[in-house]
Amino acid sequence: MVHSESGTNVSAEEYDQEVRKLLDRLTEELIHGRGVEENPCCRVLNRNFSEVSSVGELSELLSQCKVVFINFYSTYCPHCMMFDRVFRTVGARYSRNALFIRVNVMLSPDIAMAFYVMGVPTTVAVVDGTEVDRVIGLVPPSEFEVFARRVIESYPCEK
Repeated sequence: MVHSESGTNVSAEEYDQEVRKLLDRLTEELIHGRGVEENPCCRVLNRNFSEVSSVGELSELLSQCKVVFINFYSTYCPHCMMFDRVFRTVGARYSRNALFIRVNVMLSPDIAMAFYVMGVPTTVAVVDGTEVDRVIGLVPPSEFEVFARRVIESYPCEK
């Protein structure tokens, strides 16, 4: 429990969600104040590579972005740790076209079960809230980039 300024106690998760919302709002105000072009593919700001820990948070992100790549991993999995660099490198290259997020299966087994994840690392491509493809296991950077590019090009954003 966290003690808020208003004198009420809130859970750490509720506090984190409020802080995220505040940061998103402030970032959006800053971007619009500087005349930065809005991303037509995703209305979520500064969330690439962030950890998703609840079904509600995931649902919100999926509703805000056309194409989302969800990397399911575990901190106990050496292949997951090796794939993290691949996921982040390709994700940074395509961050204007899709959202790249991560789910720790040990902390969020409900999300992993909802996507029928049976092994890690698994990366699921979701378009308009529906799974369209997945990559299972540690794949080379070139193979993952081909996968991401194919999904993104198959489902372009309306501009």
